[in-house]
Amino acid sequence: MVTASRSRSSSPRSRYVPEVKDLIGMLITAVLGATLAGLATYYFTERLNKHASIQQQYVASVQDFATTGAKVDASVTDLADATIDNEGVDAAKKEARQAIAAHAAATLALQPLIGKGNVQSYMTGVADMRKLVDSTGDVPAALRASKGRFALIDNRNVVIKEARRRIYD
Repeated sequence: MVTASRSRSSSPRSRYVPEVKDLIGMLITAVLGATLAGLATYYFTERLNKHASIQQQYVASVQDFATTGAKVDASVTDLADATIDNEGVDAAKKEARQAIAAHAAATLALQPLIGKGNVQSYMTGVADMRKLVDSTGDVPAALRASKGRFALIDNRNVVIKEARRRIYD
């Protein structure tokens, strides 16, 4: 009697083993690739979001700086008008001092963006404006404060331009 022996390599099961191994290899490669791609995407997205968040904060700081600076300008103008009209000078001085204090705080908030030296230089002009406001009691002093406002405006425009350059470059 002749017995037929089957070899392992000829069985249907053994024919599919290499294909299953290939499929498992492709699946592992796909899972690892997707995981690495996901991690890389997460890392770069997080970095971009952090950068955008900081940039947005700086933009808001520059806007606050410009807004409080405009309030200083308006309050100094009101002080000069009150001095010329000789009524409400004390209230106008108080308003100008408050505007200067708010602007000083907004200026200090720009320090991480434009640097300590630039902030200190600008703050010297703010301090000079405060002295001019405090010394206002007659028309010539009010005119000096009003003229001092123009120097502060020019310096503020330089600071804003520099801050925007650093934000967007």
